[in-house]
Amino acid sequence: MNSIYLWHRYIGITSALLILILAISGLMLQHTEALSLSQKYIKHSWLLNWYGIDIPPIISFKTKNHWLTQAGQTLYLDGSALSGKYRKLTGAIEVPPLLMISHNSEVSTFTTTGDLVDSISVGNGLPETIYGIALVDNEVILRGNQKSWKSDNDFLNMQAYNGPANWSRPDIAPETVIESVKKHYLDTLISWERLLLDLHSGRLLGRYGIWIMDAAAIALI
Repeated sequence: MNSIYLWHRYIGITSALLILILAISGLMLQHTEALSLSQKYIKHSWLLNWYGIDIPPIISFKTKNHWLTQAGQTLYLDGSALSGKYRKLTGAIEVPPLLMISHNSEVSTFTTTGDLVDSISVGNGLPETIYGIALVDNEVILRGNQKSWKSDNDFLNMQAYNGPANWSRPDIAPETVIESVKKHYLDTLISWERLLLDLHSGRLLGRYGIWIMDAAAIALI
C-alpha cells in the first residue's frame, strides 16, 4: 500500500511541475504582443545548441571599400545587417556613392550606409535572370544566362555586351566581419515566442516531448 502512495506522490509532483510549465508558458503566450516576444530573440548559446542550429554557408564579396556578406537570407554590409530578405548573393560592385549587388533574379542598389535605393528584377527592368555583375570603365555589366548586358547606373538603358569583364567573385572576408555576421545570425534566429511555443507544446523536450506533456496532463487528472 505504501508503494502506491509513493508512486501517487511522485507522479503527482512530476505532473504538477509539467502542468506548471504549461500554465506559465500559456499565460505568457497570451500576452505575446504586449511583451514583444516575437521581436525578442534568444542570445544564450546553450539554448541555441539545444536546438541544434548550424550556421549556413557564409558568402562574401569585396567591393572597392566595403564587404557584402550573406548568411541565410540576410545581407550584411561590413558585418552590419541590412533590412529585407535576399536570395543567393552572386556579386557586388561599388559605383560611388552607390553599391550594387546581384542576387539571382534581382539587382539591388544601396547607399554606402546600407539604405536600399532601388531593386529591379526580370519583368521590371532586367532582360533576363542575372548571375553576376562587374564594373568595366565605370559601366555596370550584368551577366545573364544567354548574354551579358551593359547598363547605366539607373538601369534605364541596357544593351548587349560582348567584351571582357572581371566578374565580381567570392572572397574571404576579415575575421571581424565573419564573427559579426555569425553573432547576428544566431542572435536573431529563435524568438522568445518560438521558445515558449515549443516549451508549451513539449517540442523543446525532443521527439517525445508532446507525449510527455500529454502524459502529465492525464496523470494529474
